[in-house]
Amino acid sequence: MASRVGTSNGPDWTDVTRAALDYTRTWNGTVVLLLKPYGTDKKPEMTVEAHLYADQRAVTEAKPLASASVSIRTAPGGGLEAACLGALYELDKQVYRQEMGISPIGG
Repeated sequence: MASRVGTSNGPDWTDVTRAALDYTRTWNGTVVLLLKPYGTDKKPEMTVEAHLYADQRAVTEAKPLASASVSIRTAPGGGLEAACLGALYELDKQVYRQEMGISPIGG
């Protein structure tokens, strides 16, 4: 974690990128991270979504093979990189559930 010397121990964008690339290779697909802001000016919120597609072309043409999301507050230091890694982790669990034939949580 934290690719540069002198930074915090938390994840940074390179950690997120490496994780997404690793999942892309592992699943032989395309991983997409999507930021969706919502809320109000006084209470901003953001959802980070992670989607798995069969290939790059499918990103705009097809429904994802698997999806997951996490919500974070968008306050300074809100941990966007940690939220992205969290969404990728949730996507990994969703892909595992599908491969094992386990029903999605709440489904």
